[in-house]
Amino acid sequence: MAWRAWFAMVDKRLGPFGGFTLPFGVTWTSGTGAPIAAQPVGSLYSREDGTVGATLYLSHGGGTWAAIG
Repeated sequence: MAWRAWFAMVDKRLGPFGGFTLPFGVTWTSGTGAPIAAQPVGSLYSREDGTVGATLYLSHGGGTWAAIG
């Protein structure tokens, strides 16, 4: 669960992770539960309550997400 450790470090240093926008409108957000919001293709979502293989998601656009880690 390296992602959890990374987010814990960010929270301690910068405050709660509210997400950010990368070039071309791609976003990286986090939360609990599977992602449901439509985001641009290539956007990332870090699931804070995920299990092995379901903590990082990649957007295929139109509200379609795939677990990638």
